[in-house]
Amino acid sequence: MAEDKIEYKAPTDAAVQSLLSEAQSYKAPSLATALCQREVTGDAGAQSQKVKYIQVVENAPLVAVPEDATKEEMQDLLKNPELEKRMYDQGFIYKYGVGAERYNNPDDLNDTAFMKGLKGGWTGLKTIGAGALGTIADLVGAEGLEEATNDAIQRYQLEGQAKQYIETDDGEIIPFSTSIEQIMGSEERF
Repeated sequence: MAEDKIEYKAPTDAAVQSLLSEAQSYKAPSLATALCQREVTGDAGAQSQKVKYIQVVENAPLVAVPEDATKEEMQDLLKNPELEKRMYDQGFIYKYGVGAERYNNPDDLNDTAFMKGLKGGWTGLKTIGAGALGTIADLVGAEGLEEATNDAIQRYQLEGQAKQYIETDDGEIIPFSTSIEQIMGSEERF
């Protein structure tokens, strides 16, 4: 039986310097960045490691976070603009602290300009009413009511924004424009 010999060769100084400089220049991504690179999914079985899910709003995709993530790490993830982009790609307009609203709702996509105007007007009316209530709350010093009305205003604005999308003949979903210049300047819309 032949003995196998193991021979040790020391690394060169250049190789050691190269490894050290790589290690010093390495910056680990933040947890929010790392989490946003994961799949935003509504399927609880899609992740392989132990995760928990955050429901931003009913019927929106669930956001997967590691099971041991702290509250601050979860807030960093929810504030990350990358999450807004990923939610948009899945059909939702998302704003941290406000919630998410579906913008590709089939009931809203096929509305005529008149109907879009009515829906926008109704949302604007709700926003004005909440603003008036918030002003009164501010004058009488009811801070809790003032905060609640400010939250309502932001939700109404998000709702109004989501209802202003249309589906083109090609099936693309784009923001609805009421500007004559934009409509006349677009070959697909004219």
